Amino acid sequence: MPCRAETSKLLKKAPKDPLEELRETEIKKRLRVTRENWLFPDIVVKVMHAELENGKYYKHKGVVLKVHEKFIGEVRMLDSGDLLRLDQDDLETVIPRIGGKVLIVNTAFAGATGALVAINSETFTALIRIDKGINKDTEIWLPYEHFSKLTVQ
Repeated sequence: MPCRAETSKLLKKAPKDPLEELRETEIKKRLRVTRENWLFPDIVVKVMHAELENGKYYKHKGVVLKVHEKFIGEVRMLDSGDLLRLDQDDLETVIPRIGGKVLIVNTAFAGATGALVAINSETFTALIRIDKGINKDTEIWLPYEHFSKLTVQ
């Protein structure tokens, strides 16, 4: 016979709906899928190539206009308007403010849009609420590098 503490633990865990359990399992599977290429048009990126033009663009932001050969982005710099062709290894994602629009760029959810709900700076993750499609209103925790600020058009 379980003791009182064990009984209270059992009572606190309400049985989950089998459909909800299946949905959670599917989401976990999709989060484990990663891609080599993460560039997408219309995302904001930060240049991390310190030697490019003697550091002129280092840590400056731009918008990806086009993606060539999966890994090369045509980036329009926000401050200067200059157009650059950069490898994704020389770029990093940009985190918007809470409530800002994002595009998921990695996992099986890549290509989905959403909104930034919360940030956990200790684990370098953020809670994203998907806003369209079959996964609408699904909330998932993603590492910072798996999403980027989306330009509002």
